[in-house]
Amino acid sequence: MSKSLPVLEWGKRVAAFIIILIGCIVSYEVFVPKQDWIAGNSIKSGGNVSITSGTIIEQSFIAQNDHLSGLQILFAKDDKEYPAGATITWELVNPYIPETPLASGVIDISAIINGQLFAIQFPEIKESFFTPYILRLKTDLPLEGISIPRSPLTQSAGLTLWTNGTVQQGTLAFNLGFTRDVLSLPIFLLLLGTAIFLWWALLKRRKIWNTLNSTPLYKSVPILIAIFGLCFLIAVPPLQMPDEELHFRRAWDVSNGVLIPTLADGVVSTRLPEYIQAAFDRISRGDRTSHNPVQMLQLLFEPSGNPDQISTITSQSSPYNFSAYLLPALFIRLGVLLGSSALGLFLLGRLASLLLYIFLTTWALKNAKIGKYSIAVMALLGFVVTQGTAMSIDSLIMAGGFLFLSSVINLAFAVQETRKALRSEIWGLIVGAFCILIAKFVYLPLLALVLLIPASKFGTARNKMAAITIFGLAAVALTLGIYLMLPQGIDPRIDNTKVNMGLQVANLLDSPLTWLHVVNQTLNIYAMSYYVQFTWINGSSESMGLFSIAQIILILLFAWSESRDMWNKLRIWHYFIIGLVALLTLMAIYLPLYLTWTPVGADRVLGTQGRYLIPVFTLLLMTLKPAFIGIRKSFSALLILSMGFLLFNQLWMTLVIFY
Repeated sequence: MSKSLPVLEWGKRVAAFIIILIGCIVSYEVFVPKQDWIAGNSIKSGGNVSITSGTIIEQSFIAQNDHLSGLQILFAKDDKEYPAGATITWELVNPYIPETPLASGVIDISAIINGQLFAIQFPEIKESFFTPYILRLKTDLPLEGISIPRSPLTQSAGLTLWTNGTVQQGTLAFNLGFTRDVLSLPIFLLLLGTAIFLWWALLKRRKIWNTLNSTPLYKSVPILIAIFGLCFLIAVPPLQMPDEELHFRRAWDVSNGVLIPTLADGVVSTRLPEYIQAAFDRISRGDRTSHNPVQMLQLLFEPSGNPDQISTITSQSSPYNFSAYLLPALFIRLGVLLGSSALGLFLLGRLASLLLYIFLTTWALKNAKIGKYSIAVMALLGFVVTQGTAMSIDSLIMAGGFLFLSSVINLAFAVQETRKALRSEIWGLIVGAFCILIAKFVYLPLLALVLLIPASKFGTARNKMAAITIFGLAAVALTLGIYLMLPQGIDPRIDNTKVNMGLQVANLLDSPLTWLHVVNQTLNIYAMSYYVQFTWINGSSESMGLFSIAQIILILLFAWSESRDMWNKLRIWHYFIIGLVALLTLMAIYLPLYLTWTPVGADRVLGTQGRYLIPVFTLLLMTLKPAFIGIRKSFSALLILSMGFLLFNQLWMTLVIFY
């Protein structure tokens, strides 16, 4: 009987592996969409293009993937009656054979909804990667009020809009659709590797669970960020994160001692060495959504060029202060000295951002005696980890915000109220404030949270006021110094530049309630959009679907798990300060976007993205909690495993979508 036990045990293990593998395959078929919409539009700089009788609109574009199978078009439509059966004709054309459409159809005007993307489908065109096409729109009816609006989506390059054979300013707003391949050998091998990992975790579950429970969050969370951060650093293709090219150019300048950005025709710009510019051109003009790993390896191991041979191409750069790029600039400089390729330098910049994110997040969790689960769950969101891995300043904004909030909240609401402030908390408050200010000074209102710290931490009330005054003056001086060091150029991506700023300000000052109305409308209209952005796969419009619901549940579960620590400490004046700071920060984030991106008199802000709101959201999670959930002993292991699962899912989706 004893000899049969190992056989039975192995039978159970094999059965478990088969079930896990089948589950992975079924999950792939159910959760991975077979249709992928890729942003293929560009922001317009001219007015809307009306569609009416005698007008032919042609949009040229290059397919970014194989199996092109659809397009999404953004229409603007007035609220009026249109003739019954009124239609717009669309055609997909090969530019080399324009007289013979590859596909065509009609759009029923009654089906068009103002401001929403309208999808047109056609039989998939295989081997469409890097192939030029033309989308043609026309109607024979004297329609009024149907037009192609300014695009609110991501900017793309290399697109040209023609109206009646004449080049127009800007381009048509649309997305490209591609079909997904069925289960293939590479996908199966990926699923097999996933199943093996999950099977191993199942066998070691007790040891893993006990280890995670006995490990403090300031150790386990950074380890998890490091593991998945490195995976995202490699897996997310180059130049896919928001404005990565602009941030790399700024870091390159800083690495060469150019501390104040330069202007070219009013635009903050720079010129890269020829070998780096050539590599970026190959990436930008290539397939931005289905990169070939072999091509990436070739780029990575290409020999370094001459850094003194500067390209003739002048490109837009990031306008932020040089101190926000010191670590990436140092890594890039070391890469140049070691003879790294252009892609190698780019990855080193990403690595610097990741290390900075890990260091600041570890410090924040080390300082946190209360609110640590709120910070941990936010720091482990796939959306946040990937942004912290990007070649950008987002790691400073998010992790610096975590550090500042952790330090100030734990000083204000310490478990042992009589204890003195720790040196790590004081320095965490100062360094965290410095990080978020050099990244974006719109977060200046957050610094008012120091008012929450009791006078006992300073010795006397007079000492508190003196310290806060000095802190505030230093922050304002730093903000002004940063602003004055930066050239006041224009952003060519912005539809309405500072030419209209006076009119925008006059509109806001028309009534004391105008700005509050604008902020309220923005939150009402874009609340769902912000939610969706937290579950996007970077560089793609794909969302994690059901996993996004699980993500929100986990955020609230872990944030509220420490609610009893806060509930008895908050007073009415605490709520007033926290609410006012959150509102002022939100308004400060929105204000420059409203003044530069939004048409005069609009009732909402355009151009904002969900990641801008992470510091405010983290503050509210740390402080506004119901008092009905108590901390559980096993929450550390549950947090790491559940958030690790979501990170693994986002990594999996990233590999499937991009490769």
